[in-house]
Amino acid sequence: MLGEGVAAATIGNIARASGAPPGSIYYRFDSREALLAELWMRAVERAQRHTIGAVEAVTEAGGEPSEAVVAGGLSIFDFVLSAPADAQLLVSMRRTDLIRSPLPPPLVERLRALNRPVARVVGRLAGQLFGQPSAAARELVTLAVFDLPYGAVRRHLLAGGAPPAAS
Repeated sequence: MLGEGVAAATIGNIARASGAPPGSIYYRFDSREALLAELWMRAVERAQRHTIGAVEAVTEAGGEPSEAVVAGGLSIFDFVLSAPADAQLLVSMRRTDLIRSPLPPPLVERLRALNRPVARVVGRLAGQLFGQPSAAARELVTLAVFDLPYGAVRRHLLAGGAPPAAS
């Protein structure tokens, strides 16, 4: 369904794809936007756990901060291959778009707080690599761990496929 764009994710289409009655979906979620926000946040949390786990594994094994950054970036490719639907959802929607949509205030606050776990890890890595977690240092770590890997897989995911696997 996401291969057709977020606009195709109507309650009717979601109900057909999931096998759930539309009334049950509306009972659980205030709106289509609330449903999409919940799904997107679940995907973000899964991706974050994957990436933070990869970074922490290197750190706990005594690896260098640069190795942890590489492991974090490579974990994005692993996540895309292991959870393509979540990855496709992540690149199809943006947090800022969700925050601007009509959502209940508690949901908006959850969206705003969503990246805090990753921000802590990025700040720690930036401090270890550059001596201080300045905005510029955090930006470089974010670029290496998130922006470049997602940029590499984005067109594949938006086309409804997965990136080519290494052989």
